[in-house]
Amino acid sequence: MNTAIGRSATASPLNRGAAELGGCAPTPRDKAYGVPGRPLILVAMGDPNAYKLCPVCKTAAYLDAQVCSGCGHRYSTQFAPPPNQTQAFYGPQANPNLDPYQLNNPYGRPDSQKLLITILLWFFLGHFGAHRFYLGHINTAVMMLGLEILGIVTACILIGYLFLFAVFVWWVIDLVQMLTGNLRPTDGSRII
Repeated sequence: MNTAIGRSATASPLNRGAAELGGCAPTPRDKAYGVPGRPLILVAMGDPNAYKLCPVCKTAAYLDAQVCSGCGHRYSTQFAPPPNQTQAFYGPQANPNLDPYQLNNPYGRPDSQKLLITILLWFFLGHFGAHRFYLGHINTAVMMLGLEILGIVTACILIGYLFLFAVFVWWVIDLVQMLTGNLRPTDGSRII
């Protein structure tokens, strides 16, 4: 590959005279599709006389050329800025009245009053499952109440302490689940 790297002070290598470029003068078709068989002279990017090189046949072509005139290769990249570039980076104007809870949460804002009642029930009557009754988890609340009563009744023969310990662990796990939002009311509303 005979490649000369340089810069023309007078004209682009695609617009030089016929004697200098091998006997043929450039035509409008040459400007649109590149000039086959001409020596390659690379010009600095940003120069209005700059051009690109075909990756298949190594023929020089103007930056705005769509197809190589030497082999017919269709260029996949163009060096012109894409149209409406600013629309790709900037979306619609921000809405100052937008409630962020409406975007990802179909049930709206958390109910702080319901959270306070749930935590108070959990603290004072949680071993009996009162907070679970309040949130609508009836089956697990009845199970928690049953384990608590069974533990109290059988505590005299020492096996009841295992039931009471299980209810205590469940009680602590319920607090963590309430504060992380995993234990919700059955109607789907939010407390956290």
